[in-house]
Amino acid sequence: MEAVWRMRNGQDISVCAMDDRHLMNAFALLKRKGYVGARTAEFYAGCSEPHGEAALDAFYHECDYIFGHTHPLYDVLEDEIKRRGLVTT
Repeated sequence: MEAVWRMRNGQDISVCAMDDRHLMNAFALLKRKGYVGARTAEFYAGCSEPHGEAALDAFYHECDYIFGHTHPLYDVLEDEIKRRGLVTT
């Protein structure tokens, strides 16, 4: 299935059809808003729980944030950036 980004004006554009600047700006927007990708969520889902009450509370708090801020296009945009040889920071 083709990944589609909805632009500010409501129009849809295929991620692979985005120019480099648009692609980088879309990815930067997701990062600024605190989103993460599915790969990050999968990592957290696979982690073993830490020992100790404070550590466990912090882990659950972080997991709640991660699972609530997973964007479906984050990994797609990141992969396209890497495929084109662009740099992300």
